[in-house]
Amino acid sequence: MSRNRKTGVRSQESGVRGSGFTLIEVLVVLLIIGITISMISLTGGRERSYQLRDEVKRLAALVDLAADEAVLAAADHGLMVYEDGYRFYRRGDDGSWAALADDETFRPRSLPPGFLARLSVADEDVLLDPFSLSDTEIKTAPHIVMTLDGEMTPFELELRDRHSGLAGRLAVSFNGEVRISEAER
Repeated sequence: MSRNRKTGVRSQESGVRGSGFTLIEVLVVLLIIGITISMISLTGGRERSYQLRDEVKRLAALVDLAADEAVLAAADHGLMVYEDGYRFYRRGDDGSWAALADDETFRPRSLPPGFLARLSVADEDVLLDPFSLSDTEIKTAPHIVMTLDGEMTPFELELRDRHSGLAGRLAVSFNGEVRISEAER
């Protein structure tokens, strides 16, 4: 480098390194970014798997609890499944089904974003509607009924993460026996 005597500014002479990045420096930065992105995506996939497993286990516990509650309260309980959520109901003395919206345990629940439900009752797929908080009363029986004498509509419910393709399954027999299949593709 030489300095111009009039302006005091340094000028670059040939053969002297410029102020840019070398190819090696750029490659190292790209490598670090790639490793970071892959770690984040792997962690996110595991997190979705855990979230799916937890949601299936939560639903299994709630179904079991609702079956017990039906026997203890001497009133049929029901579960209505939607493509992206579910809601519990209780049959009133007049035979109508009312949502258990005020009960914190049996409150209406939306599935995590990207999760979809598929329900099969008596080996037939049930067409599921989108979840709605306004469905506080229903005219027909819910998809799954837990009777006051301890019986239940046998069903199989699959929760699927449409992003990763992972699915967890919950199968319940007429006597309330619950089987859970962990997240699988």
